[in-house]
Amino acid sequence: MTHFLSSHSAPSDLRGYSTVVCILDVPRFGGAELATLLLVKHGIRFLEDKGIAVIIFCDNNILSKAISILRNELNRYDNLKVVGLSMKIARLNPYAFIKSIIRKYLPKAVWLPRYFIKYAFVFKSIKPESKILAHVHDNIIVCPIATAYNVLHHNICSPLLRSVRECAKCIYSTERLNTKPLSYSIMSALINSLFTPKFLAVNSTVIDVLIVASKSHASYICTFWPNLCKKTYTLYNPLPSDINAREYFEMSDEPSLVYVGGDYLIKGVPLIKWLLKELVKNKRRVTIYTNAQSIPRLFNSFRNTPLKIVSLRERLDRTSVLSLIRSSWIVLDPFMGYANTASYVSLEAALSGTNIVIPDVGEYKEIFGDFGCSKMIMYRHNDPIDFTDKVLQLLNLGKDGLFGLGAKLRRYILKKYPSNDVIGLKFSKIVEKVLEKNV
Repeated sequence: MTHFLSSHSAPSDLRGYSTVVCILDVPRFGGAELATLLLVKHGIRFLEDKGIAVIIFCDNNILSKAISILRNELNRYDNLKVVGLSMKIARLNPYAFIKSIIRKYLPKAVWLPRYFIKYAFVFKSIKPESKILAHVHDNIIVCPIATAYNVLHHNICSPLLRSVRECAKCIYSTERLNTKPLSYSIMSALINSLFTPKFLAVNSTVIDVLIVASKSHASYICTFWPNLCKKTYTLYNPLPSDINAREYFEMSDEPSLVYVGGDYLIKGVPLIKWLLKELVKNKRRVTIYTNAQSIPRLFNSFRNTPLKIVSLRERLDRTSVLSLIRSSWIVLDPFMGYANTASYVSLEAALSGTNIVIPDVGEYKEIFGDFGCSKMIMYRHNDPIDFTDKVLQLLNLGKDGLFGLGAKLRRYILKKYPSNDVIGLKFSKIVEKVLEKNV
C-alpha cells in the first residue's frame, strides 16, 4: 500500500482494538468533511471506552486541515489515526486500493461518508463480513448528481415522477446551468441517468447502517429506498465550538448581505439574481458580499444604483467566512434542492447572532421552524418573491432591530440543538451496534 500512503503517515499498531476505517475521498475541504471530523472529535473518547479504533484516510490536500481539527484527540487517544494519501491515484484503481486497506488493517466496519458510498459493494465483495456504515451529507443516494432538484419543473425530485428520460434531461440542464462544457454535460446525462441509479440500487442492498443529518432527510430517502428505512439513523452534525456571540460594534454601520454559495444552481444563485434586480429597482443602499462570479457581471449591466457588490474569491477559507458573518447584517442561504441538512454557514451565523434567510424545507424547517420569529427568516422554498420580501423586511429593521433579533436566534439555537457530547455519544453507540451486528 506504499504507493497510496504518504511516507510520513503510516499509523501505529492498533492490536486490541476493533478497527473502523473512514475514507474521505474529496480533494477539497467542505462542510461534509468538517462534520465527519467533528463527529470523530466528539465521539472518539466514547469509542475508546468500547475498544473501538478509527483510522481516517483522507487526501493529502486536506491532511493538514484534518490534523489541525483533531490535534488534541490525536495526542490524547491511541485509538485514532489519520492517514494521508493521494486519492487521485487511489481512484485509478479503487479495487486495489480498497483491497490493500482491508488486508493491512482488517477493519470490522467501513465508514463511508459522502461520495465513497459508491464503493460499498466493492468493500462487501472483498470482505463479506465487514459492516458498511454509509454517511450521506447530501442527496447522492437518491440523485445521481446529488441535488435532488428537478430543474425542468423547479421542484424537489420525486421517485414517483422520475424516468430515465426525465432524469437525463434534468442532469443535462443542470450541468449546463452550472457552466459545464457541452460534451461533459451530454456524457454526464447519459451515464448518470442510465447507470448510476442502478449502481446506487446495488450499493443500497449492502449498506448495514445509513447515517443522515436530519429526520426529514431520513423520511425523504425512504421514499426512494424503502429497504433502508429500518437501517437509517438520524445524527445531527456537531456544531463548531469556537463561535461566540458577536458584539454590536462588529456589525457594519451600512446594510450588508453575504452569499457564499458560489454560482451553483443548487445553492440558490437564481434567487440571488432575482433579489439583486429588486434591490436595484427599489434603489436600496446595501452592500452584497458574494463569491458568485456571475453576480458582479449582472451588476455591471445596471446604472445609477446605490447598490454595491464586493466580489470574493470562489473558494473561501473558514476564517474569512466567519469574519464576513460577524460583520454582515444578513446571511443568505437560498438552497434550492432538498435540504438534507442546514448548512454550516447558517448554523455558524446563528451561533454568532447574525440573522439568516433560509428555506422552509428539510432540516432548516426541522431546526428553525420552532423559532419564535421563524416567519421573519424563513421563506417559501424556491419562491423568489417571498425570498426577496423576507430580505427587505429584515433590512427595514435597521441595525438595532437586527442585532436584537440575532441575539434571540443565538439563544434559540443553543437551546434547540443537541450538545456535541450528546451527538458524539450517539455516534459511538451507532458504531458499536454496527460492530455487534445489532442493526
